Amino acid sequence: MTLDGIERAIIHAITCTWHHPVLGGVFRVLQSDAVAIPLFLLATSLVARRDGHRAARTVLTGAAAFGVGMLIATLLWATIPRERPPHAYERWLRSESELATCASHPEAFPVRDRVSTRRSFPSRHGITVGAFVTALVLASWRLGLLAIPYGLLVAVGRVYVGRHWPTDVLAGIVIGTTLSLVAWRLAPRFLTWPPPWPGRSAKPAQPS
Repeated sequence: MTLDGIERAIIHAITCTWHHPVLGGVFRVLQSDAVAIPLFLLATSLVARRDGHRAARTVLTGAAAFGVGMLIATLLWATIPRERPPHAYERWLRSESELATCASHPEAFPVRDRVSTRRSFPSRHGITVGAFVTALVLASWRLGLLAIPYGLLVAVGRVYVGRHWPTDVLAGIVIGTTLSLVAWRLAPRFLTWPPPWPGRSAKPAQPS
């Protein structure tokens, strides 16, 4: 099977097997910046209660990876002419009655959101997930256990609502994760000033 065939099979499995009238709305809410950014800041504030310097490192890592990731996405969108999934199908399923029969029509695309005419590769949401989830995992494995499932829901949701091919999302996650790992290593060089966030700081090392 070709890559295109594999991607179409994945899209069909996700968008049809999980079909429910309200699921698209749930995924769109989870993908919203109005939800994702406050959740990240809330998680970072929990880190700040224990270690202000680590919290600052987490924010700097996420912000740097996100910013560079958006620049990379813009450059790739300008050079890779990949259309959004709906445009690759000759037939669309739109009404609720049509969507309910999605499993019987692998040749058709279930449209649950506005059909975008912008480029598709890579997914900016995938980059965001990779950048911020990785930053939280590096900051605290406990927060990571909560952040990873949320990130997976956002990633799957981009496919479910028809905005991206699976490889768009996967590429975005790889880009965001890689940038976050690099930023985490470099962040301490930029945190000598201003001082760390207020919070319970680590105790100074005792002289030997």
